Amino acid sequence: MQVSRYAPSGSVVTRVFAHDADFANNARLSFLILPGDDDDGASALFDLDRDLGAVSVAADLRQAPRDRYEVVTRCSLLTCFQLLNLTGVKFLKFD
Repeated sequence: MQVSRYAPSGSVVTRVFAHDADFANNARLSFLILPGDDDDGASALFDLDRDLGAVSVAADLRQAPRDRYEVVTRCSLLTCFQLLNLTGVKFLKFD
């Protein structure tokens, strides 16, 4: 996906989706950005809303040293029986 270098801080650029078939607190999911394998700085440039999964701009992208970033996300479901982790990856390219 492409993101404008001029997108202001706070702009939502994409959203991570996950679903659990349970209900109430048993279906509550939490999202976060994980550092990449080479920790390329994506976690400093983007924020992820823990409850909604919305990925937004967190810094001035015009100052980013690279044109392409990998954002690795984790979705966790915490119940009394288990902790489930689902991971997704988004590639963001600046235009």
